[in-house]
Amino acid sequence: MQKNLQNLAVDLARLREEIVQFFDQERFSEIVGVEVENGFKLVAGDSSRHKISRSITVTVKGKPDDFTVNLELSREEKKHGIPMMLSSMFGGGYFMLRNLKTEEAILKFEPIFWKNLNRTVEHLQNTATSTPQGDTATTTNTR
Repeated sequence: MQKNLQNLAVDLARLREEIVQFFDQERFSEIVGVEVENGFKLVAGDSSRHKISRSITVTVKGKPDDFTVNLELSREEKKHGIPMMLSSMFGGGYFMLRNLKTEEAILKFEPIFWKNLNRTVEHLQNTATSTPQGDTATTTNTR
């Protein structure tokens, strides 16, 4: 899912710190950040709290007054090159059931992430060094 935020004057460095802190509080195993053109990307590993066994990537691109936050979930990786249909036959469908439980956990986690992001952005509004005067804040969600 993707969210576009405009006219908020958010300090993106502080937003990055807040997102890292959120992932840490939600007990994601690893949090790695890299700089990308016009922004940053954070990759959070598995979460024991949410029972998510895949990584989640958050990409923030843009300027303090016009930026986009994108939440992506890693695709299922084939374990040892075994096709899903064949793996479902072993262990009574253990791998397929595990995948379904992860999908369900991700669906439950996504609204938690966006609620936290909205709260964080509201808290960080007008923290960027150059703040426009007279603009109204707007947000747009896309899936």
